[in-house]
Amino acid sequence: MKNIIFFTNALVIIFALYTNPVRADFTAKVQRVVDGDTVYVVDKSGNEFKVRLAGIDAPEKNQSYGLASGHHLSKAIKNRWVFLESKPRKEKLYSVDRYN
Repeated sequence: MKNIIFFTNALVIIFALYTNPVRADFTAKVQRVVDGDTVYVVDKSGNEFKVRLAGIDAPEKNQSYGLASGHHLSKAIKNRWVFLESKPRKEKLYSVDRYN
């Protein structure tokens, strides 16, 4: 009986470890642009999220061309509906990058 309980628990742990990470793909409206790679969006329920654009390394507002990059991104997507697709993480779930 102990072997069956041990085997069952081992299977549960193995399946829990090999599940796909939770992804949050949804549509939202861009409310404001912080800089060339960070925006705030609001989903259809009214929840606001800070979003960093994956694969983009734009200058910060206080760096050369920082204001221009934010202005161009704002012209392109501000007040528009966008589809957000989360990037699966390979590292720990609660890790943060240098931008938080």
